[in-house]
Amino acid sequence: MEIDLDKLARWLKRARWWPKDREVVSILDHEFYRDGEYLILLIVDDNGYRYFVPLKKMHKDIHVSVPLEINGDIYVEADLVEPFLLRARNIIDCEHLYILPKCIFNKVELLTDSSNVVTIASSDKEGCRIVMKSYRLVSTDRIELKIARYLMAKGFRYIPKMYSVCRYRGYTIGLSLEYVEGVNGGLPFYESLLNLLRRGIESHIHDLDYSVGRTIAELHKVFALSDDTFFSSEPFTVEDTELWGKRLEEIANMLLHNLDTLHTEDRVDGFWIEVVDKRIPVWIDRAFNAFAIFSETKKILCHSDLHLGQIVYSGNRGFTIVDFEGEPLFLSRDGYLKSHGFRDIASLIRSLDYILFAGVKEVYGMDIDSIAKKLAKYGWGEARKWRDAHASSIVMSYIHNLARESLLEIVLGFRSIPRDLYRYITPWYIYRVFYEALYESIYRPHNLPIPLHVLIWDPEDMVMGIGGGI
Repeated sequence: MEIDLDKLARWLKRARWWPKDREVVSILDHEFYRDGEYLILLIVDDNGYRYFVPLKKMHKDIHVSVPLEINGDIYVEADLVEPFLLRARNIIDCEHLYILPKCIFNKVELLTDSSNVVTIASSDKEGCRIVMKSYRLVSTDRIELKIARYLMAKGFRYIPKMYSVCRYRGYTIGLSLEYVEGVNGGLPFYESLLNLLRRGIESHIHDLDYSVGRTIAELHKVFALSDDTFFSSEPFTVEDTELWGKRLEEIANMLLHNLDTLHTEDRVDGFWIEVVDKRIPVWIDRAFNAFAIFSETKKILCHSDLHLGQIVYSGNRGFTIVDFEGEPLFLSRDGYLKSHGFRDIASLIRSLDYILFAGVKEVYGMDIDSIAKKLAKYGWGEARKWRDAHASSIVMSYIHNLARESLLEIVLGFRSIPRDLYRYITPWYIYRVFYEALYESIYRPHNLPIPLHVLIWDPEDMVMGIGGGI
């Protein structure tokens, strides 16, 4: 059977996980099996990245929202769970690390809005739940797998158990993981903000701030003390400061290009284009100056894409880090460059900023653009105090947990706790804002005002209240 490349390209543009700034170059491989009931595609884009796309044929009388027609048949994305894997077992290889619980996979629920497809496979009868992560963007060198294996070997208890790894023609295409049940959805910070916005009363969850800080400190400790140089602590050099400055500039240039395209298509307000044109040069200059402070500190492998949606709170178990994909915009090792530990801390602070938007949207029914413009005009008010208080508690917990074990120097390169912690957070906060804006410009342009609105202020002002004087 032949596959129309143009028709496939149009279908991919509608797929949630396809980068909207990419074009399909070719179909590297395709494989029909079970008389065309299933189809596997391996696609190459104009950046040379490769994508794994599993498809299932549907009956023509069933309505589907994003169908792909191939030779008169209708296909939709298939979930990478047991029925699919059993029927494709001569094509897809699965390595089992632990015996999977006996489960009838009779329910599949889409969980995330990212470049992966994450599903829950469950059985009401057996009461078991397993998470199946299916990668769309694939590589033969899957660093997330290396990290998970290492942490499991070290007995790191803040991650889910990994049951199996699936591969297709040498590409890692999926992982099956333990399902971690979250308390109240596993998002206590969001619930705390909703209470503040609705009732003017904040839930007392500062003990959870401590738990988050301790979890990240434990992660960085396990990395820093590793015998494997991929993870371990080493000097943060002048060359590293130049490398991160260059990377920031590259991200900014890609962002500006994408914003020009989106503005031409009327998909981003001209107000934000003016903000970007005026403020990005200022923020880049501040970052270059701020990165210089790290030249006598330490760098380690960090999580690299840490946010509160990836840290599930499950009561007595504490917080579980459920994802180690690195920066999804950068494939393989480029998404895992070693950096200072405060890079992960800055990402968590930005996550609190995102939670603020979600809370205001739910409570007041405002759209993202209106929220951002109002915050830009009037400031954050009480919400800023809420964010700074939680961010400060997380930072203090993180750094005091390291200090208690005399690990400040080996993990962060600090002989003692600095009094001006915000100076060490600032450049990574800038980097994270730019990275988020680039990500949103590719996948979710409607969310662009969330990272762009903070450009109105100086970056130091966005982190000045965090950590305080010690």
